Amino acid sequence: SIGLASGHAGSKIILCTDGMANNGVGAIGNRSEVCPFYGDIARRAAEEGTCISIVTMEGEDCSMENLGICADLTGGSVDMVDLQSLSAKVGSMLADPIMATNLEVTLILGQGTSFRGEADSSSKGGATTAVRRLGNATAKSTATVGLSLAEGSPSCSVARHHMPVQ
Repeated sequence: SIGLASGHAGSKIILCTDGMANNGVGAIGNRSEVCPFYGDIARRAAEEGTCISIVTMEGEDCSMENLGICADLTGGSVDMVDLQSLSAKVGSMLADPIMATNLEVTLILGQGTSFRGEADSSSKGGATTAVRRLGNATAKSTATVGLSLAEGSPSCSVARHHMPVQ
C-alpha cells in the first residue's frame, strides 16, 4: 500500500488488525525484539508524505510496540476500538485531512532556558534553537517540548511564576 500511495503526498493508510502478524515479511517471532520491517516501511512512508494509522480491536495482542512505530514516524494515530465502533473510527481518521507533509519546526528559546531531551539543540548568542522534524500534520496533530530554566539566570525567578511562550 505504501507503493500505491507513493507519489501522492498527503495519502493515508489505515492498517486494521485483529492480532499480531505471524506470517510473511512483517511476522513478529519474539515480542521482546523489535522487527525492523515496521521502522523501514514507516521511514519510507514518511519520506513520501504518507500517513499510517493503526486500528486494532480491544483485547487483541497485536505487538503495538512494533506497529506503533508506523504511526509515530508518519504522524498517524493508534486506536484500540471495539468491533461496533470500527466503522466510525476509520471514518473519523479519513475525515482528518493531512494539512502539511515533511513538516519541520524550528524552536527558539531566549537566554536562561534550554530544551529538555532535545539532543540536536544548539546555542548561539543568547538563544538556544532546535529543529524538530514532525513529518505529516493534521489539524489534530500535537507536539510536546520540554523546557528547563537555568539556575541563577536573571529570568529564572520571574519565569518560575510566568514563562511567556510564542
